[in-house]
Amino acid sequence: MNNTDPSFVIDARTPQPAGSADVQAAPSPASEAAEVGLHRPLLVKTKLSPPSNARTLLERAQLCARVHDALSRQLILVSAPAGYGKTSLLVQTFESLKSLRLAPAWLSLDKEDNDLTHFLSYVVSTLLADHPSFGHGSTALLNSGVYVPPGVLRNTFINDLHAFREPIYLFFDDFHLITAPEVLDLVNTVLNTQLAHVHLLVSSRHMDNLPLSRLRAAGAVEVIEAKDLSFSVDEARNFVSQFGSIGLSSTHAQTLCQRTEGWATGLQMAAIALRSRPDIDHFLSDFSGANRNVADFLIDEVFSSQPPVIQEFLLSTSILNRFNVSLCNAVVGREDSRAMLDELERANLFIFALDTERNWYRFHHLFTQLLRKRLQESHPGLARELHLRASEWSAAHDLGFEAVEHAFAADDVDRAAQLLDQFSARLFALGQTSALTRFTSKLPPRVLERLPRLQLDLAWFMELTWRFDEAREALSLVRAELARRYKGIEDHHQDAERTFLQSELAHREMMLALFLDDVIETRIKAREWLEADRTKEPFMRGSTGTALLLANREQYKCEGTAAAAKTLSEVIRNGGALYGIAFHESVVGSIFFLRGDLDQAESAYESGRRIAKQLHGEGSPLFAMPTVLLAELRYEQGRCDDARRLLDTQHIAADLGFIDKLIAGFITRSRLAVLGGDYHEAARCLEDATYIAAQYGFERLHAHILNERVRQLLCLGHIREAIDLFREVRYRPLLDERLSPGDHTTTKHELLALATARLYLETGRETEAVTLLKQWYGFVTTRRCHRSAIRIGLLLAKAKLALNNRLAAQRLVVEALQMGERGGFVRSFLDEGLPIIELLRHIAQMDPSVQPFSRSYLEALIAAGTGAGDCAEPSPEPPPDLETIEVANISNREIQILNLGARGLPNRDVAATLFLAESTVKWYWQRIFDRLDVRRRSDAIKRARCLGWIQ
Repeated sequence: MNNTDPSFVIDARTPQPAGSADVQAAPSPASEAAEVGLHRPLLVKTKLSPPSNARTLLERAQLCARVHDALSRQLILVSAPAGYGKTSLLVQTFESLKSLRLAPAWLSLDKEDNDLTHFLSYVVSTLLADHPSFGHGSTALLNSGVYVPPGVLRNTFINDLHAFREPIYLFFDDFHLITAPEVLDLVNTVLNTQLAHVHLLVSSRHMDNLPLSRLRAAGAVEVIEAKDLSFSVDEARNFVSQFGSIGLSSTHAQTLCQRTEGWATGLQMAAIALRSRPDIDHFLSDFSGANRNVADFLIDEVFSSQPPVIQEFLLSTSILNRFNVSLCNAVVGREDSRAMLDELERANLFIFALDTERNWYRFHHLFTQLLRKRLQESHPGLARELHLRASEWSAAHDLGFEAVEHAFAADDVDRAAQLLDQFSARLFALGQTSALTRFTSKLPPRVLERLPRLQLDLAWFMELTWRFDEAREALSLVRAELARRYKGIEDHHQDAERTFLQSELAHREMMLALFLDDVIETRIKAREWLEADRTKEPFMRGSTGTALLLANREQYKCEGTAAAAKTLSEVIRNGGALYGIAFHESVVGSIFFLRGDLDQAESAYESGRRIAKQLHGEGSPLFAMPTVLLAELRYEQGRCDDARRLLDTQHIAADLGFIDKLIAGFITRSRLAVLGGDYHEAARCLEDATYIAAQYGFERLHAHILNERVRQLLCLGHIREAIDLFREVRYRPLLDERLSPGDHTTTKHELLALATARLYLETGRETEAVTLLKQWYGFVTTRRCHRSAIRIGLLLAKAKLALNNRLAAQRLVVEALQMGERGGFVRSFLDEGLPIIELLRHIAQMDPSVQPFSRSYLEALIAAGTGAGDCAEPSPEPPPDLETIEVANISNREIQILNLGARGLPNRDVAATLFLAESTVKWYWQRIFDRLDVRRRSDAIKRARCLGWIQ
């Protein structure tokens, strides 16, 4: 499925070519379309203007005046059963507002509008007709050609309404046809939001699913009901005269009005019937039968009075929700449908033109229901044949939704299945995922498993929405079907359909591996897909190349990134898959970050943010991906306030894309919480991440969480809890893997090695820590992955200090400074705490002429580490009252240990200096922690300085 370019769904609902009266471009302001290169699908133009009769509607002056008086309210609801003139009143109001140049917008609703993307496409299109500056955010989303979560669409549309300050009068006709929760939620959100300039005028057969209680309490709704719409005697007489060309006496009019209870459609049927019944008294006498339903009686009168050819035409076309001449000819089996439609219009037989050119029509909904009932009673079985003809015509004219619906109505499941397989990509790209799901649920498993194109589209949707088990099942069905279909047939690349299906299946399987974060499998499948070279389809080629970049990054293969990124970006842009650029730039930025080039990483992230903002808006999951990654980069640069601001605007959830966003978001938020002294919030962030990692089996996310939890626990002095972490069931399988780097090493193993080395340093296994970290340091520096080299090198420096090898530790920090200056690395140094800061201070005393980094960079790090920067770490807990702590409570030995600790000496060096066992030093530290009510060395030293115990 090519769901990358909305232009491939062009004319998905009408047979006319572009530029005809029946279609119009989907929402896309020219400036925005030019900026991001959007394609513009076509929508059915007839839905965007009111239906019309050949004759003028009877004016409802009092009701129109009532509506005008209520125009300042948020909602005007016209609610009544079928046939009471709801649409007529809205049409008259619409034309009145138009004459006042108030730019009303109209949308005739149908069952297809129960997809939010589909619904909003029409809403934005009808608003753009007279408000060309409206809705840049919604327009970008709707033209992005990719599934957008309902919440993003809703929020973006609401933001567009907020930003647009001109009065909006939006008409929804037949709102009772809307049942989809996400569409109802959008409309309710509009009504529940303080948008004084937005006014909805709605017709519906019921008042369900609208927040009327709140609106009534606020005086923000006007409700016009059946009793208000009922015709008066004078209106009834004028109405019958207009439609039947028959004059009624006041008595006759009063009788007819009583019998119909002022029901507009009943009066219209009576007027038509009276044309062939000149004896009005006799007609009214028949009409008074106590046990006859008014509608049944009147339809009998109206229908029976028509010539047989008209009767046949009415019954045959009653199965159609809308129709034109060509469709009528195909269904009825005639060639004179144009003349028939003209005759129906002349006779006012409940027919409405849906466009000013009178190409498309529909019957009154109640008339349609009555005709269908009569068709079933008089010609059982004919409806099936008529639906099949309509399905065939619709399919031939690329009306996939209608083609499938008619096939199901004909109870031809096999045909419906075939059409679903044919049109699934188009329906998916139109945003009709709800319809696809509904149609699919009607198919028995034996049929569903034989539809590879439909299954591939469903699998892609499941992957995008992180429903991985369902995606696996769909792909498994496709594999089985292709094996069955082509069993014993050699593949010589001559069968285009077979080639494309195999290529699409391989692509979906590769992308599933990517979303599941199986980077080894992703790399294998991506390489195989590209080497097979079965298709030049740009979306699949671009996304596969991007997936390979990510998989290579995870295995520290980062060479040639800039050239490859540029080529792939051109492929994706040329294919129109602009949303893929946001993914692509996020991956490219992360590679530059790993290489230590933070400037290029930032540039890539910002590029991804620009595209994502144009396509999906700032509140979207697409925008969140490069934004959260940028926040991680800002944190590393020491710009913590910027990082917080970026993260505060984004919701980090398992909803779209790859897990880099989750790692960056949760780990950065947790570290920022630590800097703010809120260890409870820091732990909560990691718990949230752990839940997602466990839910989806994300091992790389688990590894990042483990490393960060160990780091934080050790900072607090909670060694026992850190040890217990390594015994948890969720981490045991990971830690049983080989921790030293090798052929199949990934960044997951790096984080596990870091966590293990940290624990080694606190449990007397410094030599093992050095051995493990040296292997990793050599591995990542050889591959020029400087971000990893910096953090591994700094931890290795701490391990060297623990072994009393200060010279080696200094050399490692110097190398880290050399790599870090290029990108402006800050937090990698500061987050390792006092030992590294003390080494930085010592290096600052060395001869600057022999240092391979600038003095200003070193001094900035030292300043940040001593509280001069914007990320200095506060005490994690409120300090006790210092006056209650007396010097008498502290021993000379503890003062000595505090002084040595303040100089950055590790426990081993402190023990050697004081001729103590290392375990004894740790015991003294615990006593110090208890006396000062702290949980880590840095806080004990700070408080000791406040008390004047040490300098």
